[in-house]
Parts: sequence; structure tokens; C-alpha cells
Amino acid sequence: EICACLVGSEMCIRDRNSRKARCGHVKFLLNRIVCFKYIKIKQKIICKLLTFQCNLLTDIEICLATNLYGRYGKIIEREGEHLNILYLHTHDAGQCFQPYGFPVRNPHLMWFADKATTFRNAFCAAPTCSPSRAALLTGSSPHSCGMFGLAHHGFNGGFSLPDYSKHLVQYLNRYGYETVLCGIQHEACDEENIGYQRKLNDVQHTDLFGRTDYKEQIGGWDIHNANLCAAYLKERTSTAPFFLSFGMYATHRPYPVKARQINPDFLFVPSGQPDTPDVREDMAELHTALEITDCAVGIVLQALREAGLEDDTVVLFTTDHGLPLPGHKCNLCLLYTSPSPRDMRRS
Repeated sequence: EICACLVGSEMCIRDRNSRKARCGHVKFLLNRIVCFKYIKIKQKIICKLLTFQCNLLTDIEICLATNLYGRYGKIIEREGEHLNILYLHTHDAGQCFQPYGFPVRNPHLMWFADKATTFRNAFCAAPTCSPSRAALLTGSSPHSCGMFGLAHHGFNGGFSLPDYSKHLVQYLNRYGYETVLCGIQHEACDEENIGYQRKLNDVQHTDLFGRTDYKEQIGGWDIHNANLCAAYLKERTSTAPFFLSFGMYATHRPYPVKARQINPDFLFVPSGQPDTPDVREDMAELHTALEITDCAVGIVLQALREAGLEDDTVVLFTTDHGLPLPGHKCNLCLLYTSPSPRDMRRS
């Protein structure tokens, strides 16, 4: 069994049993290489470099690059194929998911984490939405790619990338991918600037703003969009590889209405927050949002399996930064997500 370990700016291929390097280190050319294939030949590993342009390599992009889908990593033995990419992302959730030890029910994410590679020591590039997302999808830090604030706030209607040709979507467009958006994005005030070829949902989350039943509807919006993604995966006839971005919103404030089965009296209150009835009610709504997110992810992953696309698709699930609480979102500190107040983890 072979696993890939990030060591500074190098990738070390190691035998998981002997813990010894089998082929030394493979240097990353940070401005050129993002995609690797490994072929096992007589106990040796040959690393073939495929040219995917990128300015900065992060843990998440290494996950995409090496297709670490499988508990210890997966060896790809196919030449010249472009894998599909399924990008699942949600708002403001930090490490508040069951695979990271947070006491919430996430059976679908647990199933996925058991088969995938979970990054327990990964950092977002910025503690706010648009800069963090832009960094991930351009491969450049926010001050390099030019996303200095939220896409819907700031001068001229919002901050934006100076050059959207550097966005991953436009790069994949040039390489023959079908690029599809469902749900939210937060890298542009006008999503047409990004360059998605197709949009699945007609109703925007902003269409729900101001409605008296917003808290009752926002979770259903994510589930509806998950079903749209599922239909796309099952019904597509194109032979081109796809990049599907599915953005969920339930974990963004205001949270959905608390589910009946969640009792606030028995929930963990995050460190730094007062243990009061109001905070516990707030945490109950957060738990509801996290369970909705898990359900939406489960719908899409099941459709991927039923469509027979699982072995040809790189799947990434992530969020943009920590919880919208004091000392979490918009802070560069190492606060919480463990039930133990002494266990300081990155949010």
C-alpha cells in the first residue's frame, strides 16, 4: 500500500508498512505542476508529471492532484485520461463535522472520509469567504490573486479577481472540461465572470433573503440543488470530463430552523462562547444545518455511484473557514472544534 505525504514543498512516496521512502522525494515545481500519476512497477514507483498550470500548491490541490481516493491513496494506472472533478463546498463550518470529531451526525461524510483522505492539519488561505475560495480556485494567495474582500461588498459592487482567466473554471474550459455550477459561488459578484458553461439551479439563495419563511426554506434549497446535481450526473451524455461545483448554504447564518430531534440541552458549546439557553438554541440550529449538508452530500455521492462515475471522479469536500462566532471566523487564531476545551484545533 502506497501513501503520499506532504513534506514542506516536496512529496515523499512512502511504503506505509516500512515507513521508508521508496523513491526519495519528488520536487514540486510550484508554478507548473499540480497533477501526478503513480505507476507501481516491480516495487518501484515512477512518478509521471502532467502539466496543470498553478501558481501555488496547497494540501487541497495535492488531494486533487494525486487523486487520493481510498484510505491510503489510490494508484492510477491509466494514461492520458482527464478525471472528472466534483467540488462540494459549504460555508462557515470549519472542522465541525463528524470525521473531525465534532459531535454531530454525519453518516454520509463519515462513509466518504473512510474511503478518502482527510486533512487534519490543513489551513484555509484566509478567514473570510471570497479570499479563501479565490485562493483555492486560483492556486494563489489572496494578496496575489487580488481578492482582498467579499465579492458582494466593496468598491463597484464588490471585490473581484483582476483576471478571471486564472480561475480554475476557465483553465478547465480551455482543456475540454464541461464546467457546471449548482448552488452558490463566492468568487464573483456576477457569476458569469467566472465562466461556467452551465448553471443547474434557477432559484438563487439570495431570492430567499427577506422572506419570513427563510429559515424554513434554506435547508430545502440545498437539498433541491443536491437533487439537481444527482440528475445531472445520472443523465449526462457528454463524453467530456466534467467539473461540477456544488455550493451549499445552510451552514451560513441565519441557520435553518432547529430539527425536532435535536435537544439543545445535550449539545457541546464551543470554547469561548457562553453556555446559555440562547447559545444552545443557536448550536441546535447549527447541528441542523450540518445534518442538512451531510444529507445533500449523500444524495450527490450516491448519484455518482449509481451513474458509474465513482472511479473516474476526484471528489473534494471542503469549507471556506471557521464558524461565524467570536474568535473563529475572521480571526487568525487557533480556536476549537473539539469537545475538550483544552484541545485547541484550527477552525
